[in-house]
Amino acid sequence: MKIGFTQKEYARLLEMAYIATWVAGAHNPESPAARRYAELEQKLLSLATPMGCADYVEDSGSPTEPLYPSVKLEEETPATRAIEDFEETNFWAELASRLAERDYARELLKNPLPENITENERSDLLIKRVGELEKRYWAEFEKSGLDNLLILFGTNRLS
Repeated sequence: MKIGFTQKEYARLLEMAYIATWVAGAHNPESPAARRYAELEQKLLSLATPMGCADYVEDSGSPTEPLYPSVKLEEETPATRAIEDFEETNFWAELASRLAERDYARELLKNPLPENITENERSDLLIKRVGELEKRYWAEFEKSGLDNLLILFGTNRLS
């Protein structure tokens, strides 16, 4: 198969590869997913110079050493901003979601659902209540960030 790219498109492809490799390997660079994407990223980086994107690659000069995304690719393209925006949004979304799910589980310990409701009704109640709790957390995080978040270590208290 042969695909043609303009220099601009190839630069964007390198940015996409950087994002994918970073997401897959940031916390576990030896994971199968990270290795899989790193292999393809190496191929794309090796073609960067002939495609007019040499400034996106750092080469150690040794044929046995891998190529690396350049500082320009890492810091001066929309790729890093996309990663940062994703991480920021994902952090708050996960925090609100997990806290809401925790709180709902604690509510159920205090006030269990009736035995005679269906799984669909249980699911609907969960979705509705967790959504309500998430909205409360989002409102608090938008107003105060983490300032009002308190962790009580070593306690078995219910909130």
